[in-house]
Amino acid sequence: MLCESYDIVLLQEHWLLPFEMDTLSNFHGDFLATGSSAVDISQNILVGRPYGGTGILYRRKIAKAISVLNTDEPRLTAVRLMTNDGPILIVNVYMPTEYGTADCYDNYRDVCAKIGAMFNDTDAAYLLVTLTATVVDHHGFLTSFLSSQSITHYCVPTETV
Repeated sequence: MLCESYDIVLLQEHWLLPFEMDTLSNFHGDFLATGSSAVDISQNILVGRPYGGTGILYRRKIAKAISVLNTDEPRLTAVRLMTNDGPILIVNVYMPTEYGTADCYDNYRDVCAKIGAMFNDTDAAYLLVTLTATVVDHHGFLTSFLSSQSITHYCVPTETV
């Protein structure tokens, strides 16, 4: 189990409803959590297939070093981790699906802009972004975007566990 091996675990596709988000903190006794639900329950009827939500679980023993950030975006969950080497912004991102349309590209660009704005609004020295496993990076747009925002210390993992 991932919680036995890691201090921070990033989840995607949890499919929790907004009022079920506390379930993430009850998943494992040694962990606390934050997350976002992408399910719209405003009509009291669940219709369609929204993207599945993101979450970040972190070990209770490092909770004092974690600050949960409000992203105001259901595709993003973010925390700031204070380390001996400086703060790290950790962002779990469920990127828009690539359908080959201008709207898809615009949505992708908007999410990238939100990541950049979050980084620029913090004192983080490093950025760790984990993306939807099936994301298409629109010909390196994310990497180019981060560089254009003077974000030079970042990691975008290419593999997931």
